[in-house]
Amino acid sequence: MIKQLGAGLGLALLLAAPLSAQQTGVVDARVAASQGDRFVIPLCPMSMDSKLSAAQRGLKAAIEEKADDKKAKGMADALKALQEVLTANPANGAGLYYLGRYHLIRGDLAGMDSAWTKAEALLPDCEPDMNSYRQNAWGVLTNAGIEKQNAEDLDSAKVLYRRANHAFRGLPHAFMNLGVIYANESANDSAAVYFRLAVDATVDDSTMVEERKALLLNLGAIQQRRGNFREAVNTFGIYARENPDDSEVLRHLAGSYRSLEMPDSAAAVESKLLLALSAMDLDQLDGSDLL
Repeated sequence: MIKQLGAGLGLALLLAAPLSAQQTGVVDARVAASQGDRFVIPLCPMSMDSKLSAAQRGLKAAIEEKADDKKAKGMADALKALQEVLTANPANGAGLYYLGRYHLIRGDLAGMDSAWTKAEALLPDCEPDMNSYRQNAWGVLTNAGIEKQNAEDLDSAKVLYRRANHAFRGLPHAFMNLGVIYANESANDSAAVYFRLAVDATVDDSTMVEERKALLLNLGAIQQRRGNFREAVNTFGIYARENPDDSEVLRHLAGSYRSLEMPDSAAAVESKLLLALSAMDLDQLDGSDLL
């Protein structure tokens, strides 16, 4: 059985539609409840006007006021101001930034992601600010997904992991655990998609070396299971290049070559495997090694 990654973690806005219509997005109460009790103004530069200042005040009230009616009024005032700003200029970076904050306060990750995907292109200096909120929401949802997965409530875990991936795609855990669930359900096409996304999230990340190794092995195993042996050769080849001292992957690589009816390539890999095994103590070898 393919295993999940991580036991716990420390961690498109379509402007053709009216903004009021976008309030129907899925709201996650966990994310809404995690926003704290203080409204933080971003430190990155952006152009403000009176309407954007009104939106900012509305969101501040939605976070900091104690009474529910005042919170609701703050959200309504913010939405009205943002409607006016983005109707006049759909590419207003500050408007899109605060629209993302509006959706985040509601717990609507799809709305937040859509607004901020546009805002990041217009306000590159604000990307670290947006990513900090994204990653916090991702952590809330991914931890909740892990709890559901450990409790074998897999349908709920899938929902939570998908929402996490709306929030942030720079870490592999939610992608990986979706891949694990689908792999163990023999939904191999879906598993391959999520394992690939998880592998992509570890590229050039020196803090994810062990996670990347597990991900490449899982992706290669799923590719073999699907009969995509050429893809498996590529995946196991990446693993072998990145981990030249790990001979275990050579078995899988040779097996994929043989499934592709490439015996010469398989024999070359097996020669490397035999050389690696010959350098090991007999006590370190198991029955399959000796065979």
